[in-house]
Amino acid sequence: MSEIDNHIQNLAKICRLCHVKKATREKRVWKKVEEYADILQTSFAIDVSLDDEATHPKSVCEKCRLKLRYIKRAGGSSVATTFDIKTYSPHDSLNCDICKKQEQEGRGQKRPRTKHEQ
Repeated sequence: MSEIDNHIQNLAKICRLCHVKKATREKRVWKKVEEYADILQTSFAIDVSLDDEATHPKSVCEKCRLKLRYIKRAGGSSVATTFDIKTYSPHDSLNCDICKKQEQEGRGQKRPRTKHEQ
């Protein structure tokens, strides 16, 4: 698998807005970012039609989805100012935060044994 393909797979595992990683056993379905294109355009000036597959994740987590729904119902960008949206830059093999974070997580470590367990 090429480096860019690996990067795209890592992007598929995080939220477009907050960088939260999708849980492997999560029962909730993440929504496509295109479903919220109008809210993102009017409230945050983000045009998701310009998103690049190799730069931007395609999903929105449940928490961000609920925030976007609230902003839509409130009908104002004044509510949107409390929403901290992460930015993305094109993949750089040396400085890619998304790939570095994925590599660091890797496999879980064994928990050290306590005195009671020995």
